[in-house]
Amino acid sequence: MTDPPPEPGWYPDPEDPQLTRYWDGGGWTDRRQPYPAGPIGRPTGMQPMFGPAPGGATLPPPKRGMSTGAKVILWIFGVFAVIAVLAIGGCVACGALFIDAVDNELGDRDFGEVDVGETLEMRDVRYTVTQVDTPRRIGSGATEQRASGRFVVLTVTVRGGRSLVSDVSASDFRLETKDGRRIRYDSRAQSALGAPFGSLSSRLEGGDIAFDVPEPEISGARVRIEAPLGNGHGYVVLGR
Repeated sequence: MTDPPPEPGWYPDPEDPQLTRYWDGGGWTDRRQPYPAGPIGRPTGMQPMFGPAPGGATLPPPKRGMSTGAKVILWIFGVFAVIAVLAIGGCVACGALFIDAVDNELGDRDFGEVDVGETLEMRDVRYTVTQVDTPRRIGSGATEQRASGRFVVLTVTVRGGRSLVSDVSASDFRLETKDGRRIRYDSRAQSALGAPFGSLSSRLEGGDIAFDVPEPEISGARVRIEAPLGNGHGYVVLGR
């Protein structure tokens, strides 16, 4: 048979023998006070620590728990930890967006690809390959040049801001074969075409660019064009 719980009252504090602590009949409270004034020794009516209480019941030891102050400190620490995690996550996300934005504006951005006759726009400059020829030779007489395979001659128009267009040159164009090999323009063919060496026509209309390409590699080739100031590139597909 279980003994009934002790009556509510003040008993010796199990945690501090110099104090009394209030037992509310079901558990220890946080109410403490010194022993009341009286003869030296334990006051009458006080029960020994963990000893028998009135009615023969035994007082249990107080439950060990976190103090209110410690709980408040832990709660504040948790709030700051959550804020810090969110802030770091936000900074990482913002940093990634910033890097993407810089890469799009200043990095090697891919402006996609177009077909012959379509316009590729990069950095306010518009490129159009209007015609593609594949002769075996260019020029005549003393200026005639023969291709090791076939020449691929592009007729290109360029439109846009004068300051950017003036920087466009034939060296911005590379013929890229299906296996990824890039071929630079052929300077001999450029001379035979009467095009300014290494550049497009100084007029904004553009000019011709010739590449000497091994014949089997013409199929599936495309032209890679570097954007003004080197901030990206795009492609013109010569045949689907």
